[in-house]
Amino acid sequence: MLCRRCNNKIAKKSDILAVPGANGTSGNYVNPHGAIHTTITFSSVKNVVLELELPTLEDTWFPRYAWVIAYCERCYGHLGWKFCLVGGENGNGNGSGEKEDLEFFFGVCAGAVKEEEDTEDTEDEEKEEDYSNENRF
Repeated sequence: MLCRRCNNKIAKKSDILAVPGANGTSGNYVNPHGAIHTTITFSSVKNVVLELELPTLEDTWFPRYAWVIAYCERCYGHLGWKFCLVGGENGNGNGSGEKEDLEFFFGVCAGAVKEEEDTEDTEDEEKEEDYSNENRF
């Protein structure tokens, strides 16, 4: 998946996932201002930077997940959000140890990305760094 504005590589289709409690891998979500966001959920993204704010639970679409805005690191276009699980003694949100709780995931606006043309994966692409687990974004 590429940034629609600048063609920066953002994610692989294989990283699309269904978030526990959601209906499938994408959904339409409405923010407090009435804007509807068709959002695709991913386990991992790259070439993204996060807003320098602490994640918030305010108006979250996913209970127990705080969010922070994510931008393309090349053009700074809004791509979506990183959602981080909060609460619970064991970091699992509800203290129950449920395996379906994800530590984090990304919600990417469907209108902010486009599919890349079918190309064979090269060795260079396999070596690209993935910063999903770092605080960098």
